[in-house]
Amino acid sequence: PQTPLAKKLVDSATEKARVLNHQFVGSEHLFLALLHVAQRHSGSIAGEVIAQFGFCKKKMTAELLELLGHDSREIKELVESTNFLKPIKSMNGKAQTIMNLTRQIAFDMNSDCIDTQHLLLGIIAEKTNAAATYLRSAGLDEQRAMVAAEKFQENPTGQTAVIGSQPFSVSLMIAINQVIVIASDTISAKHLMLG
Repeated sequence: PQTPLAKKLVDSATEKARVLNHQFVGSEHLFLALLHVAQRHSGSIAGEVIAQFGFCKKKMTAELLELLGHDSREIKELVESTNFLKPIKSMNGKAQTIMNLTRQIAFDMNSDCIDTQHLLLGIIAEKTNAAATYLRSAGLDEQRAMVAAEKFQENPTGQTAVIGSQPFSVSLMIAINQVIVIASDTISAKHLMLG
């Protein structure tokens, strides 16, 4: 499942492909959509990560479009001539790989749903796409993005994380004890709730 914001992002990627008159959704459309969603919606962890590294979303969008061989005049013309737009068939191979990586990253981060930070990390993890190349050249690699995303996911407001009425660290210690008592191999949300 996807959060509503992640769903908007995927829908926006399809629209970006349509506006660029492409037949398939590719990694570049996913990244352009990520930037679009991050600009317009507060609460996007991917937007927070991008902002933390000092990136200007509008500038990144223009630079990525230029890297893909498009300029703002051409985009304006394409938007105005929507009757000539090609139908979108599906995601291309790189975009499908990114979505598979995104699902795995969300799972690895113990998230119930795919959200914007998982898509950002998926884009970066698929190292051969234009957006990942752009981000790495600007100083945002997979490890730095993961650390920042985890920080915002765990504690988006900068305050001490609390589960119930106690700090997260206390709940985590109780959960670890529960795992030891019941001889489980992993700590799950169930164990944290017991804490």
